[in-house]
Amino acid sequence: MVSEFSGTVDNRRHDELLQITLSQNKPKSDCSSNTSTLSGSVFPCKFDKSWHRDVIKYLFKEGFVPKDIHVDLLATLGVGAPGLSTMQTWAAQCRRKDSLGDDPMSAYPGTATSVENIDCVHLMVMDTTRLTKIQIANSISTYCEKVENIVHNELGMMKVFARSMSHVLTPDQSALG
Repeated sequence: MVSEFSGTVDNRRHDELLQITLSQNKPKSDCSSNTSTLSGSVFPCKFDKSWHRDVIKYLFKEGFVPKDIHVDLLATLGVGAPGLSTMQTWAAQCRRKDSLGDDPMSAYPGTATSVENIDCVHLMVMDTTRLTKIQIANSISTYCEKVENIVHNELGMMKVFARSMSHVLTPDQSALG
């Protein structure tokens, strides 16, 4: 059975196509119970950044310049439309690459630590308790934030005056400090 929409694109104006897209697509972001009226239509919530990027990419690929896309989205979405400089940035990204998604983050998150680093930091802190985070970080060639993560989260220690001590202090010990 052949559908009436057989893959051919009819020659609608881009603003009519945008209105149809706005009325049929649901945004990816969480919708609150608030509704806002934008250019005569009632939308359940604001559209997220990726939705805006997709619309801008589509209109840019259709041959529209960023200023025209901005004027059209401003007329359609009102205050919810991205700014002209954002449109120009995203259009420039369309020229350079195919995907408009955010670039991937580092594969090694800041909270991930190796067992070797944990052992080195533990030995250094137990050997010399008056070391600073910077001294430890320089000796194992890592960042101060990572050393802080190891000392506090992995080893369960905190800085008491000038010494690193275990978090579990008795009431008598904590009264002394």
